[in-house]
Amino acid sequence: MPQKYEHVDEVEEINMMPLMNIIMLLIPFLLMSAQFIDIGVINAALPRQMDNGGDPPPTPPKVKKDLKLTLAVTPKGLTLITRAGHLDPGCATGQGELQYRSASKGPTFRVDNGKYNFKAVHKCLVRLKRIFKSEKRIILMIAPKVEYQAVVSAMDSSRRSKDGKKLFPEVVFSPGVE
Repeated sequence: MPQKYEHVDEVEEINMMPLMNIIMLLIPFLLMSAQFIDIGVINAALPRQMDNGGDPPPTPPKVKKDLKLTLAVTPKGLTLITRAGHLDPGCATGQGELQYRSASKGPTFRVDNGKYNFKAVHKCLVRLKRIFKSEKRIILMIAPKVEYQAVVSAMDSSRRSKDGKKLFPEVVFSPGVE
């Protein structure tokens, strides 16, 4: 009697070597072309929103005669403002007295050929720091159409002097310049 053989198909193993070679070639290429995260942080304080619906705080804060230094950045130029008024481009005399001007005269430092004069602002801020040594805060009022680089340059010129000393490290943003 003849025997019946069952025909069993043997499954051959898949050759994984070519796939592994391709993956090994792709890994260095992908690592070189990947952009790693580069985060730049600029410390700044935003205006606080009151929890009580905008009403003033129940107890008035201590009245402090601070400078309340503000740098307004508009498309027309840069304006330095203190509690007493708009500063003149000279800022202060040699005797430490501040020089003021009328707000109707326009910005303290006008835009020249589309460029802001941050060097002049920096010199003025250095003079102010010599007079108000304990002052640390500057308020930045930025107009809506001002470019980002101008905002960063304003912050850079107000934080440190050229020799690395702190000028006004506490930068606070404020809305309100048109």
